[in-house]
Amino acid sequence: MQPEEDPAVVARRRLARAREAPQTATAGDLDNAGGSPPGRAPGSRVGTRLPVRRHVGRPHDQDLHVVDEYTRESLADVVAYNIDADATVNALDTIVDKRGTAPAFTRCDNGPELTANALRDWCRFSGTGASYIEPGSPWQNPWVESYGSRMRDELLAIEQFDSLVEAQVLVADWRDEYNHYRPHSALGMLTPTAFAVRSHTEHQPALS
Repeated sequence: MQPEEDPAVVARRRLARAREAPQTATAGDLDNAGGSPPGRAPGSRVGTRLPVRRHVGRPHDQDLHVVDEYTRESLADVVAYNIDADATVNALDTIVDKRGTAPAFTRCDNGPELTANALRDWCRFSGTGASYIEPGSPWQNPWVESYGSRMRDELLAIEQFDSLVEAQVLVADWRDEYNHYRPHSALGMLTPTAFAVRSHTEHQPALS
């Protein structure tokens, strides 16, 4: 009897095969879908903008995208059978713990996990503003819509996930490639991670 393979290894092998196959849409097709970074100096930002949107990628799972509007970084992609307000708050808490600061505001759609009291309380206690787009108006949240479209066209629409673990691994690998290896024309042809590092370095307070 053959030993069962590690689901993470299987998932990464499937992703490698998917990348070698012809794609119906590429990152370049959607590169400018989100427009340019907000017209304000990075140093004037208080914390980080975190647009949040749930995107249903497969019938058996859900994923929650958290994207920084200024750097275009994907800060989190939560994949689970069900994502409620508590899971959303936990994702934001994890991001704040890593970055050391709460966002200035969140831009969200009107999903039940995003309008629940748990998230509203989190915003109030963390000093974060909450901006909700109008129902049925996804274009009001273009950065996360662009990110979700790329993931859908390049991964979710071409993969059949055999397990939740496989979906989590493939999404995490795709997110890592997006952040570290995808240059954006709106970021001066830097990757989101490189742009974030440069922005952080340029706006460090001068030593006296």
